[in-house]
Amino acid sequence: MSRYSSWTKIGALLGAAVLGGLMSGHLYAAELTPETYCQLAIQSMQLQLGKMQERAGTARAERDQGPEVAEAYDQHVKAVEDLDLTRLYARYGVPAEDYVTYMGRSKRQVDAYLAANPTVSGRIDALSAGINAALGDLENLRQP
Repeated sequence: MSRYSSWTKIGALLGAAVLGGLMSGHLYAAELTPETYCQLAIQSMQLQLGKMQERAGTARAERDQGPEVAEAYDQHVKAVEDLDLTRLYARYGVPAEDYVTYMGRSKRQVDAYLAANPTVSGRIDALSAGINAALGDLENLRQP
C-alpha cells in the first residue's frame, strides 16, 4: 500500500467521522450570542408549545381509551420532541447543555438584548404565556 493511499484512507475516515458527528448532532462549532440564544429560545418554545398541545390529545385519549394508550402516546410525543430539540440545537451548532446554561452565564447580555429588541422580548413573553396556559390545560384534562 502506498503512503498516498494510506493518507487518503485516513482522510476519508476522518471526513466520515466528522460528517457522522455533524449529522448526529454530536459535533458543534458555534458560540451562542444573545441574539442567537433568543432565536433558539423562540424556536424551541414554539416546538415545545406544539408538543404540549399534542400531549393535550393524550389526556383526551386517556379519558376515551384508557391510561395505557394515553401513556404510550405521551411517551411517543415526548421522544419526538426530544429528537426535534436535538436537531434544532444542532442546526444552530450548539449542544443542548450550552443552550440550557447560557442564560445563567450571560443573563446581563441577554437582558440588554431583549431591552433593545422589544419585539423579540414580546414574542418570548407570549410563548411563555402560551406554554403556561397549555400546562394548566393539561393539568385540568388529567384530573379525574
